[in-house]
Amino acid sequence: MIGAKKGDRMIKLNGLHKHYGPHHVLNDISFHVPPGEVFALLGANGAGKTTAIKILLGLTPADRGTIEVAQDITFGYSPETPYFPPFFTGFEVLVYYARLQGQSRHQADQTAKQLLQSIGLADRSTKVKHYSKGMLQRLALAQALIGDPDVLILDEPTAGLDALGRVEIL
Repeated sequence: MIGAKKGDRMIKLNGLHKHYGPHHVLNDISFHVPPGEVFALLGANGAGKTTAIKILLGLTPADRGTIEVAQDITFGYSPETPYFPPFFTGFEVLVYYARLQGQSRHQADQTAKQLLQSIGLADRSTKVKHYSKGMLQRLALAQALIGDPDVLILDEPTAGLDALGRVEIL
């Protein structure tokens, strides 16, 4: 799922191709996401949704095709399978990522506290190694929201969540 909030044409992918050996994962994929739109990539497992996201983010090179992203756009990304240091608490994870984005210690503490509250993980003492899959998904969403990004990319954001959690996230 990709959401955009400013600019004229936020994101444009044109004619993307990607293969791994003889297996073609993407074959001439094109789309654009205008500002203010919520955009979803839908398809069966193995259809190339995650590959398209990784190409957009510059994590995987395309074999062919072009990507245009409006200037000065910030991205927040929640991967399909989030991983955080197991010895950190959720609070420590969010403070760490907020500091990486240049927030002061005080700002990072406030950001982490606010985001944990908003995603329903207000307990700041539980280590990530004790989190359920659903709790990890919530933490990944909070991490992606740090800095109020212009574009939020969520890869399988409700995987592992119960029915109520899915409704809350969506």
